[in-house]
Amino acid sequence: MSKPLAMLFAEQNKIIEKLIEGDGEISSELEIEMKDLAAITETKTDGYYLILERLESESLFFKTRADEFTTASKTLSNAHFRIKARLKDLMQQNDFQELIGHDYKFKLSASKPSVIINNEDLIPSEYKTEVTTIQIDKNKISEDLRIGVPVSGASLQESFALRPSVIKSLKGKTNAKI
Repeated sequence: MSKPLAMLFAEQNKIIEKLIEGDGEISSELEIEMKDLAAITETKTDGYYLILERLESESLFFKTRADEFTTASKTLSNAHFRIKARLKDLMQQNDFQELIGHDYKFKLSASKPSVIINNEDLIPSEYKTEVTTIQIDKNKISEDLRIGVPVSGASLQESFALRPSVIKSLKGKTNAKI
């Protein structure tokens, strides 16, 4: 039966308690428990590594597919825009108000005029608005907090990264540290 990693940690704590209660004495039963727990934990640890690798691989696969679909979508959207503009230009150049097919027709209709800005510098200030973007500089906050400068509304939180690595030599190794 497969046990969750949390249960394996709990069993390890029970073994430690038995060692403390027995003044460090390792009975034959306790030794068997320790070996069994180590084997299960090692297998589970390797399983977690393989799952993490697979999830990362699948994530990359779908990200790549998403990028491909985004590119295809943009290409098709651009083609749609160009064909529509080409049809409109041809109709305007040839003074056609309508293009009629078997099932569909295109009709030129007046719409709101577009504003074209030829030179931004010549536009009077009453037609301009100021846009201000405020961003928090986390790097500067981190630097100041590390050297002891207090920053109101911010603090440093210790964080850890999980870094898997391959065990180079398996001779004589047991999973003593969990």
